[in-house]
Amino acid sequence: MAGRSNTRHAEQRAQAWADYQKQIQRHGRVELVSGQEYKGSQVKLMFRCLLHDEVHPASPLRVAEGRGLRCCKGQGSVKKKADHAAAYTQKLKELGLKVRLADGASYRDNHTPVDHYCLVHHEVHPATPANVKSGHGLRCCATGGSAKRHAESQAMADRRGIALDQLVLGEGVSAAYFSPEKVPSEWHQLPKSRAEAITAGELYCFTGKPCAHGHFALRYCNLKQRGGVCCACRNHHARRWADDNTEVISERMAAYYAANRDRIRTKAQARHKANRVRNNAISRAWRRNFIQLHGCDPSTFQARQDPAAAEHRRTKSREGGRRWRRQKPELSRAVARRATAAWRRRNPEKVAANNVFRNRNYWDCFRELTPQDQRRTVAIYKARDKINGSTSLSAGQRIAEVDHLLPLVQGGTHHPDNLLVVATAANRFWGGRIKCCPWPKPSVWSEPAWEVEQGHA
Repeated sequence: MAGRSNTRHAEQRAQAWADYQKQIQRHGRVELVSGQEYKGSQVKLMFRCLLHDEVHPASPLRVAEGRGLRCCKGQGSVKKKADHAAAYTQKLKELGLKVRLADGASYRDNHTPVDHYCLVHHEVHPATPANVKSGHGLRCCATGGSAKRHAESQAMADRRGIALDQLVLGEGVSAAYFSPEKVPSEWHQLPKSRAEAITAGELYCFTGKPCAHGHFALRYCNLKQRGGVCCACRNHHARRWADDNTEVISERMAAYYAANRDRIRTKAQARHKANRVRNNAISRAWRRNFIQLHGCDPSTFQARQDPAAAEHRRTKSREGGRRWRRQKPELSRAVARRATAAWRRRNPEKVAANNVFRNRNYWDCFRELTPQDQRRTVAIYKARDKINGSTSLSAGQRIAEVDHLLPLVQGGTHHPDNLLVVATAANRFWGGRIKCCPWPKPSVWSEPAWEVEQGHA
């Protein structure tokens, strides 16, 4: 009997719970918090208000009657706080301050600290609304944003792959360390305070203590200042001013260069001449690193970024090169010869392949000629050798060479009508361009060796 009674009691509770759920759904403004059990109409359970998004205890009978929760009677404490926060945020906008209420912060009253977000240093600090409305700012405004500065330093250390205490900012007197063990031993010999430095006639002192931003650096001492200024912080502010005043700096540099152009060029040329080997090594190393990083040389990278500017630079460079070659023809030819010789030394495989191609092309074209044309072609080459006085001279020692009016690379052949003995300089000048004969020449005409020699003697 006891087991049957317990079963009937459980069924009754399940039926009562199902009816109660229907009443809650019909009410439509609350729901039972997860993990709660229905016990009876007068036993308080935890309910969530769907209107104000708050949790409060209430009896099921009270909820089923539609009387709501405590937040419904008091209009919801969260809603009140949100209204106060919205009104306070609007007040901050009207005041034009450089702060706003932090995300998730709840406004209470004028003398309770509330989290504010600084729009200058991007840091969150607690401050009373009365203090903020007075324009005093946050703690980061007084210290220059220590958290942001620390985050920047940490990011710089991460990029270099070292710890923060191993990071060194700046060079020389503006260097800053984040660990006292890294400080140079010479700094410990300096005065310990500003007063001692001024008495000793020193410009810097080292207190051995970090500044407000955590820098172990020298302090700059001046009679017009109240205290020693951290050299690292001073350098940081100077860089920040430079970033904010790029136009002013450009104008000052342009004016200085215009007033001292000759002196600057003379000093730059002398410095480059004294350090030519070092500068060339640095340039080559920088170029190798750039190609390894971007996968192309600097000119190609610039052309990808701005094609119009790259084409302007190329045109300007070509015009400058042509002007320099016209002004110094002998030097330009010597430079070209040295560059060609250096390229041939660096690329022996390409030179050998080109020679094989030229020889094969020569003999293929020669075999296609008739026996009479072959004899005429050989006579022209013998005339060239007679002018040079030898058959074993190198290309740089020859006085005359056999030139192709229609070059081989343009489809020309070794036909005698296409050959002409010219000076070596003329052959180098024309290169692979198509040339026309300066006088009319019959289609069938044999040029004797003595006439070629007499014409170029």
